[in-house]
Amino acid sequence: MPRYQNINARHPQRHTSKPFLSKKPKRMPSTPKSPRILTLPPEILSYIFELGNLLSETGPDDVYNPFPHFAVLCSHVSQYFRTVALSTPQLWTYIDFREGFPYETAHIFLERSKEAPLTLDVDLTTGSESLSASRDDHRYIVEDMIEQSIQIHSMIAPHAHRWKHFDLKADYYEIIWYWLLELAKIRSAPYLENLGIFCHEDWKSSEEFQPRELRNPMAVFAGGTPRIRSVDLWGVHLDWNAITLLRGLKILRLAWHTRDVGLTAAQFTQTLKECPDLHELSLQQSGPLIGTWPGDRITLSHLKVLELAYLELDIAIEIFRHIRFPVLEELLLDLEQDSVEPFIEAFASCYRFHTIQSLKLRSFQCSISKAKLFLLRMPNLTFMNLNFHYLTSNFVEALMHRHHPVCTKLNTLKLSGLGMGRLKKLLRCRPTNTITTLHLDETDNWEKSEIRWLNKAVKSIQFYTSSDDEEVDGEEEGSEESEDEDDVNSGQSVYNVGDYVDFDMYDDETNYYD
Repeated sequence: MPRYQNINARHPQRHTSKPFLSKKPKRMPSTPKSPRILTLPPEILSYIFELGNLLSETGPDDVYNPFPHFAVLCSHVSQYFRTVALSTPQLWTYIDFREGFPYETAHIFLERSKEAPLTLDVDLTTGSESLSASRDDHRYIVEDMIEQSIQIHSMIAPHAHRWKHFDLKADYYEIIWYWLLELAKIRSAPYLENLGIFCHEDWKSSEEFQPRELRNPMAVFAGGTPRIRSVDLWGVHLDWNAITLLRGLKILRLAWHTRDVGLTAAQFTQTLKECPDLHELSLQQSGPLIGTWPGDRITLSHLKVLELAYLELDIAIEIFRHIRFPVLEELLLDLEQDSVEPFIEAFASCYRFHTIQSLKLRSFQCSISKAKLFLLRMPNLTFMNLNFHYLTSNFVEALMHRHHPVCTKLNTLKLSGLGMGRLKKLLRCRPTNTITTLHLDETDNWEKSEIRWLNKAVKSIQFYTSSDDEEVDGEEEGSEESEDEDDVNSGQSVYNVGDYVDFDMYDDETNYYD
């Protein structure tokens, strides 16, 4: 009998119609699958890149990022990623020029961004040590920065029609002046939404602008900026009567303007009238000069954030007398006078600010009774930021009143410079469980036992580090200066822009950036 018949006889359950297979057939090796993200359509992958790029640009400006730009990272993952990244212009629109001359990366980004709106961050600062440089070093720094400015401007000026955000920072006004001359030649910036020009140079007097030969104001973007929404001018003045820049704004921040170049009351009120949708207004050592205000009262029906700092008390008073803030939510005050009680009386005589929910006070000196009067005008406060390195304890006393409490809706305090004894007393005097959150300054050196007590008194404690660089102990550094430093700050520019810039070229009315 054949062998296979014997097998079937021993295993009757097997089907004799099929030959017996002793082993299963081997499977052929399968091709490895590609990652799913590589199978996404290019349109979806491009959108993911754009979202990631937006998130990568939301970090603090003053924190150094050691990693390459997000667009560069995307373009170095795979050939598919690179193809999609290079075909997404929105990835290449942020340019900061920190690489230095010859700005090869900036050239590449300008090319790859094609016609997408640009975000330009021109930082020509060299650090705080440059502001105390000698006369010769000052001239060298300015010459070097003007050289860089010429290179940068030659790159970005042909793309002025697609500027969306433009920030310029410099240590000296000579550098700012060069840029103002160039910006005055650009007739219009149709896509510009945010403009910030910051001069960090220290000025000795609030009365007279220095250098005096650069005091004449400039009118930039004379042809208009129809999409402008936010303007920051720090130590930089413009031709307030001629510019159309301050129209239709939602955010206006003015800082460090001397009296001879600042806005008059008439110019200031006209600016506010031309910005009916203004959302945020900040005035630091700037704003309307004391003068004739218009008879009718202005109403800023959309303003939610107001900051007044380092102003003359009369100016702060006039602002509240002539302007109404019906929907104001956040108020920040830093008035350095020995007493702000006249301001409090003017503030209290207006009306109750039921809409204010957040109050920040830094330097604001007054008696306990005036502090209570001030707080009573804001019955719906929920958040207070108090810096007791500059404030007296009178505001703590005003908040402790048991029989007639103020700010009964207050639930969050952000404090700096307040001792544990005062803080304990404050929490015990307030109505039960009203203050639920504390933000404490780490530099106040809190003890572990104090933190344990506070954890039982409130629901949440958060720590922060104050970013204020000013002295908090009231001590001042020596005022001795070298002869060179006196020359630098004497009011006369040690650098003649005319030696470096051909002013005759700006007399030609021909415009190359239409």
